Amino acid sequence: MGCDIHCYIEYKTEKPNMWWNFGGRINPGRNYLIFALLANVRNYDIEPVLYPKGLPDDIGFITGIDNRLYVTDDYDEEGCCSRENAEKWVEAGASEYTNERKAFVTHPDWHSHSWVTPNELEKVVKEGEEIIAEECGVDKFELPEWYMVLEILKKFEEWGYQARMVFWFDN
Repeated sequence: MGCDIHCYIEYKTEKPNMWWNFGGRINPGRNYLIFALLANVRNYDIEPVLYPKGLPDDIGFITGIDNRLYVTDDYDEEGCCSRENAEKWVEAGASEYTNERKAFVTHPDWHSHSWVTPNELEKVVKEGEEIIAEECGVDKFELPEWYMVLEILKKFEEWGYQARMVFWFDN
């Protein structure tokens, strides 16, 4: 079974003082080397640059909604689960309720939640390029998908916003 990343670019405004989502969920591709460097996920004997930090307390609205399932028995759709399943997952430690009313639960297959600043992501991408170039015996290797994410984050900072990439993985 493969592992994918769920990425969200967020930027923070002063008024209101909150994080906003840019572009919904993005997928820069399945790259286990980057996953290992970014969060020690699918790591096959390399030293991670970062380890998972968990979700930020002030997560953006869209990112937060996408990170949970609505608990209901009225209908069975994507983004929902039954009360019975939610209770089983929580009891097994695979999930947790996200509010007091127990209306939402974290997805049981998602793990290693974290976030990075543009500077942290740049370190990960550069380290990944160096490792791949060395293993392939070439002078330079580029990861354009990851540079695009990085450039968006940097552009938000250039415009005076705080920026971060919030992410987690599935199995």
